[in-house]
Amino acid sequence: MSGKAMGNTFDGDIYEFPGIAVDKFNIRADAYFLTHSHKDHLLGLINKSFCSRVYCSLLTKQLIALDKRYKDVIPFLVTRDYNTPFEVLTKTTRVTVTLINSYHAPGSCMFLFEGNEKVALVTGDIRAESWWTSSLIKNPFLFPYITGLKQLDQVYLDTTFSYRGEPYISIMPNSDGIFAAIELLKLYPKNDKEIQFSFMDAVSGSEEAWFQIVNYFNGDLMGDGHIMKRVKLINENSDVYTPIQCNKGTLPRFHVGTIIQPGQEQPTVLITIKHTIDFNIVDYTGFCLPKKLSNIDTNNLQLLNETKMGTKLYQFECRNWILPPGAEELLPTNVKLMFSRHSSYEESRKFIKQFKPKSVYPCVESKLSWMNGFSVGRVFGDLCTNEPHEHRYDIERFRAFGNPDIEIRNRKVCAINRWSFTQCIEEAEFVDEYTRKGEVPFKGTLKLVTKDPVSNQEDRSAAYSWKRDFRLQGIIAGRGEERYKRLINHHREVKQNKFFDIRSDGYSSSYDSDSYFENASSTDRDSISDVSELEQQQPTTACSAKMINSSFSSIEQSFADLTRTDELREDGFVSPFINSSRIQHITNSLQADRTNWFEFKLQSLSRNKYHQK
Repeated sequence: MSGKAMGNTFDGDIYEFPGIAVDKFNIRADAYFLTHSHKDHLLGLINKSFCSRVYCSLLTKQLIALDKRYKDVIPFLVTRDYNTPFEVLTKTTRVTVTLINSYHAPGSCMFLFEGNEKVALVTGDIRAESWWTSSLIKNPFLFPYITGLKQLDQVYLDTTFSYRGEPYISIMPNSDGIFAAIELLKLYPKNDKEIQFSFMDAVSGSEEAWFQIVNYFNGDLMGDGHIMKRVKLINENSDVYTPIQCNKGTLPRFHVGTIIQPGQEQPTVLITIKHTIDFNIVDYTGFCLPKKLSNIDTNNLQLLNETKMGTKLYQFECRNWILPPGAEELLPTNVKLMFSRHSSYEESRKFIKQFKPKSVYPCVESKLSWMNGFSVGRVFGDLCTNEPHEHRYDIERFRAFGNPDIEIRNRKVCAINRWSFTQCIEEAEFVDEYTRKGEVPFKGTLKLVTKDPVSNQEDRSAAYSWKRDFRLQGIIAGRGEERYKRLINHHREVKQNKFFDIRSDGYSSSYDSDSYFENASSTDRDSISDVSELEQQQPTTACSAKMINSSFSSIEQSFADLTRTDELREDGFVSPFINSSRIQHITNSLQADRTNWFEFKLQSLSRNKYHQK
């Protein structure tokens, strides 16, 4: 099992119904089911030995059929309609199965399994935004389980949020992120054919953002043959997605991926639009908004190119910017799109709270997340009716890895909304306090960020010049207003310089986004395999200054993390808040006193609830 996971780690077996397998095709089963077309859910499907029936939605089958590698298994994909129960037989029982439409990617679904006095809901990957979660009560097959007339024995849940560790972050609704991106894109020239736009995330599920943005600007969407076939399929399912017209020859032109297709004119300026999740409002106002010429030293602008219509391309602070004719602001050549196909911690809890099942089984997890406190009892226990010692996932992980330290098990789950100025700044000050001390918080000491700031700190007037938190699109549209201007300038000049040295056009705020690790030309890759791959794919910088991830990442470290100093790269920290010398000191101490280390492990085992002599 990898140290960190972004993709499906579920083994496929539905415990309540032996012989049923979901999203895993390299195991023995009587009946197989597929929730959607992303590759991390197709493991084993193209094995030459696989020749079994697989139930899925029609659109999922059609999307998979676009990939020639799967042509031999297409006959085995059996489609079923949403909300139409059907029966399958296993060697031991008869099971009623219902496909429930889900919000993740085109064709995605949940499976409701009923029979043998057991009921299980398998979500596959989902983005449980509040509008979608609230709508589920209208589904006649879920209604009894939401109202309490019946109870789910198990929910097999997409827990992608767990890999980031605590504090678990809030994620804004996708519609808000798309709205904010449109507000920013309004500032760019639309009638200059030398300026074109590119969606960097080509993974299925991103189409919602493409369609909304391209339709708003009445633009033209372009891509390779595979992308265009996919768009055509989705257009034919217009009951779910707003149809889009492609290859109209109109401006502005939007590409999927950075590769300009043969026969297409090469743009002088390419504006990239990239998904991001683990970002924050302080950083956004600090260096993602346009820069007024009156606020910078224009002598530092380096002219790189100019379009025939007069838009200039500059380099400033090692990043590329454009200046349209007559404009008073530099516009960034990379636009951040807040967009996620997976649920946040908060959304996952609201989803489970609606059903109040007996238990939850996480489908995205790792040993590292378990040792850092991710357990069903701790994260979802208050929303389930099983006793704490009855959650199957917790029992299995204890047997495999032992229990986390008692301080972690007993600590309150920590969450943060990094789109709240108050919470984001308070987190920064908490981290800064430990940075000044030259220490790193250890297990059990992670702070729960409060809603109200401490009022007696210096230089807080600008940060809290307006007491309410801002909506992102409001900041973009109203940045000329005094209440916004003062706050934006504050975070550019103070907070940004205090914590960050971002000096590269290659900087990517999409680190930890759903699709950061997915190639732009890919259609459905949705996972990374291990920590080494994660480190290899970190954003690189074109300048000598060290570049760090813009978001304040979790600063909790398990003892396993603290002793893995080989993963701290010399050319840049994994986290800006890790004290590598302190970590090395602890490592040396543990290695020098092996007796004490073994004693610690034995002592830890003696406190385990489920340990049996």
